[in-house]
Amino acid sequence: MQLFLGNDGSPCHDFAFGKSCTAGMKTAKKLQRLGLLLVLSLLCSQSRADLVYDNSSNDLNTRFNAGTNEVGDEIVLTTTNSSRYVTNFIFEYYGVNFSGNEQARLRFYRNDGTNSTSGQPVPNTVIYDSGYFPVGPTDRSTLNFTRENSRMNVLVPDSFTWSVQFAGIESGEESGVGADIYSPPTVGQNYSDYWDFSASGWQLRTNNAVPVSFGARVHASPRPLLDIERSGNNVIVSWPGPSILQSSINVAGVYVDVSGATSPYTNNPPLSVQRYFRLRN
Repeated sequence: MQLFLGNDGSPCHDFAFGKSCTAGMKTAKKLQRLGLLLVLSLLCSQSRADLVYDNSSNDLNTRFNAGTNEVGDEIVLTTTNSSRYVTNFIFEYYGVNFSGNEQARLRFYRNDGTNSTSGQPVPNTVIYDSGYFPVGPTDRSTLNFTRENSRMNVLVPDSFTWSVQFAGIESGEESGVGADIYSPPTVGQNYSDYWDFSASGWQLRTNNAVPVSFGARVHASPRPLLDIERSGNNVIVSWPGPSILQSSINVAGVYVDVSGATSPYTNNPPLSVQRYFRLRN
């Protein structure tokens, strides 16, 4: 791996939020009529998304060459906001001299591993995995993960590691792919080191030139959100975290716990019955 200045002459030096999304990522199926009305009974406040981490303003004009290694950035979400159900995650990458079969993969980890030579808990438990998806050539673009395009609806701790790994990188392309460096964050905190995964496991590494903090932004909801999709005549309801699923045949209630329901929960109600769902703590 190496760090080098991003003197590419690109006029775009800030995040172009909403202008670039992950290509080819599986879009969550939208609920269609099954002869019944299935409604999520959610308060407006449940869909609110708060900015809990932002490292997209202070561009150091430095690029981190990741190659094909999985590299991780441990971040600390703001303490002034307790929203921890991530619904939107954006990070910036570059990829030049691509031949057309390149892919990327995003993961979130809990830092609850114990096999670190540095003494720091290593990334261990996976709490989100996008799987590999195609990425195109770019001097600088953002990848935008949402509930709609990648089922981004995950409960995270106050501090966690997010990682990126590129695949399909052919000979001669290794030096032209990676993440852009920003520091310091304007919301939340970051560390100056980074995680690198190799045959010997996770290693904590540093660079004396700059803090290795990848450009990223995180939005989260204060409460868990329900996701629904159709599978044949069934409706599959899923949610993050330990909340309990409730249902009612009337939007005003009474709501009762769905006995034994765990996420994802498959529901096959009579076609003549309308069903409403909500979550409780």
